[in-house]
Amino acid sequence: MPRNFIVPFSLLALILCHCTHTATQTPQAVTETIILSDIVNERSLVDLGNGWYETIGRVEILSNMSKAEAEKQALEQACVNAIQHYSGVQIQASSVAVTGELGQKNIIDAFTSVSKQTTRGVVLEKTILANDIRVFDHKMFKVVKLKVRVGRQLGEPDLFFKLDARLNRNYFQPGDELVIETRTTKDCYLTILNISSNYSVYILIPNNYHRDNFLKAGEAFTFPDKQDREGGLKLKVALLDGKSEDTEMIKILATKQPLQLLEHNDLSAWGSGALALNYLQHRLLELPASEVTEIDLPYVISR
Repeated sequence: MPRNFIVPFSLLALILCHCTHTATQTPQAVTETIILSDIVNERSLVDLGNGWYETIGRVEILSNMSKAEAEKQALEQACVNAIQHYSGVQIQASSVAVTGELGQKNIIDAFTSVSKQTTRGVVLEKTILANDIRVFDHKMFKVVKLKVRVGRQLGEPDLFFKLDARLNRNYFQPGDELVIETRTTKDCYLTILNISSNYSVYILIPNNYHRDNFLKAGEAFTFPDKQDREGGLKLKVALLDGKSEDTEMIKILATKQPLQLLEHNDLSAWGSGALALNYLQHRLLELPASEVTEIDLPYVISR
């Protein structure tokens, strides 16, 4: 049987608050209006207590940006504001974005846009309170106001439990092979995920051919390794239909105990089983912070 796994990659957009797939988002009709106003003096965040916030995201609508993309980035920014306040962790823009060859800044939304911060916070509920286009200083801005509830893992992270990883490159063309290399400072169990721009989560490791995902401290792990590739197992990137450039993410989790994400260990060959992003967020929040370490590796695919 062929052992060639083509991963349907196209960069990811997530923030620990999948801004389109949240836990319990209340359906609500929000009328978009164009308002002439000074948006600078509005408060970006109001702490309502018990993990609840009213938060505002503002994004300038550039000439090469659709209203939908501006809205998506504004939602992500609003979620980041709440997570940063809740966790006390400053999220650096450089850790959540990749600039593609076409010069477009692709922000990773929801669960992954907050690189390596799953242990710090995730948006569990989100309601859109306002959704406007506003004009200020002859520029147009997309402004969204949300009410969100943020949660986080219990406990403190193990500062001596570290994960190092890299991809063979950051920029790919369709059909290029992707290779992952990683190692950790403690014995652990590896889970390697691909999160695509259509918000699907694919399990790459473990799989039917690599069920044993235990890794010793300091030992290097490569996937696919030379033996895999010679046997026909390759991770070939591909764009989603209708896209000329996209971004995706490889997310690597190292846990001190085996992490079961699929029921009954029913692993599809080469990780073709898709997980709901929301389920993954909540599953990770169940883990004590000291039991897991993680790393996010975004990359761009362009024709």
